[in-house]
Amino acid sequence: MGEDINQYKEEIEEAARIIKVSKYIVALTGACVSVASGIPGHQNLTYLHMETR
Repeated sequence: MGEDINQYKEEIEEAARIIKVSKYIVALTGACVSVASGIPGHQNLTYLHMETR
């Protein structure tokens, strides 16, 4: 981390162009991203299952 985002400016702009013209988008993320976003990780699945009953 800590890398200068300007280093990837062209790649980011190309990704934005692709996303703009796409009908569907799929994002595959790791557990750290989902947990940081407030989505329970696999460790909390039992708790989540119990909570929904």
